[in-house]
Amino acid sequence: MSLYKLLQRQPPSAPSVVEHEQAIVDHIEQRELIEAVHQLTSQTRLIANNAVPPVSSGGKRKRFPDTEKLLIPPIPERNGRTPGGMPKARGVVFRATYDCSTTLVKTLSCFSSMCEFVPLMFTDKGLSVQILGSDKVAFASVFIPASSFMKYENLAENVINVTIAAEAVEKMVTACSPELSFTFMYDQYSNPDEPLHVMLYPRTESSKDDQVLRKTFRPCDVELNGAFPDFQYQYRVHVDPRTFSNDIKELKKDARTISLVMNEDRFELSCVSKRGDSNTNFLMNAIHVDDGKEDEEMISSTTRTKRCIVQRLKDADPSITIGQLSGYKISAAQLRNTCTLADMAACTGLTLQLGLIQMDGTEGLTEIPIYLRFAMRSGTIGPFKVEWWIAPRESTE
Repeated sequence: MSLYKLLQRQPPSAPSVVEHEQAIVDHIEQRELIEAVHQLTSQTRLIANNAVPPVSSGGKRKRFPDTEKLLIPPIPERNGRTPGGMPKARGVVFRATYDCSTTLVKTLSCFSSMCEFVPLMFTDKGLSVQILGSDKVAFASVFIPASSFMKYENLAENVINVTIAAEAVEKMVTACSPELSFTFMYDQYSNPDEPLHVMLYPRTESSKDDQVLRKTFRPCDVELNGAFPDFQYQYRVHVDPRTFSNDIKELKKDARTISLVMNEDRFELSCVSKRGDSNTNFLMNAIHVDDGKEDEEMISSTTRTKRCIVQRLKDADPSITIGQLSGYKISAAQLRNTCTLADMAACTGLTLQLGLIQMDGTEGLTEIPIYLRFAMRSGTIGPFKVEWWIAPRESTE
């Protein structure tokens, strides 16, 4: 089902999406294979050098370490020539440095399986990325506040918009490390053809002798359309990211569609095998908490035990009950794509929202896109969030 049709409350159509979903899965598996080889190579080098592996980027740290211990990358000298070789007008170089290149680049690379381009928007509030999948089934949004960057400065324009190739971002993953920071640099002098420069730089004094990597992304002249989803949900579910990811990957092995079922006692993920000869169900015991009464410690202690927290939202339609949320059917390939985020050490929380609406020209209620909110490095260095909407699959697909 298309997100556009749900936003407009139009009766859905049922196009075949098998080829596109298989392409998503193939892309994810290829990406994970490359990363696995990279990790194995890194571990082999550590063993050979009798070295200690670097601390995970998801480690619990309450604030930025001493700025004296973090290396702030220098901005290279401004190039006085345009990409075409002409003298540049007067300008200033914008700089945004994030302390962990692995976390940032792996997050942005997640979109390479849903769209060919990554549109970056820098404002005084921070970095925003919004992507509508090429099949219009999924929409993703990333927001990294300016305060989460080590340095975020020299923004002379109200907004910097630059779109780069998703494949080029994905190819940078294996060059990244928790010991390298990531810096965006953009020369602001009113030239839409100006490339985006990035730099991997040693993060701390202990790694100051590591090599520096600089890369240039040519801007892509494309126009990406997509309305930001705005739906009224009735229920919120807090789950453990790793448990959710493991369940989805297990169900995806033998199914194209995954069902999400809610009731008073539990939250369920299930599927029927492709040949229809078996059913698989993962059941999480549910704890009901009033909306607004939860806190991070309660969520963390509950989800760590593979239970979930279910909340009815305060402004939910009173005529819709939890028992009616029993028919959610979501593409297994689309859910599988989100597991890349859930598997990251930097992912500290996962929240889902589900709901129903009345569609124009139809009888009864229709499931609206499932909403997934990934909290990245919450309560630690450089927190940000990733939001993902996936339109439900029709039973006829």
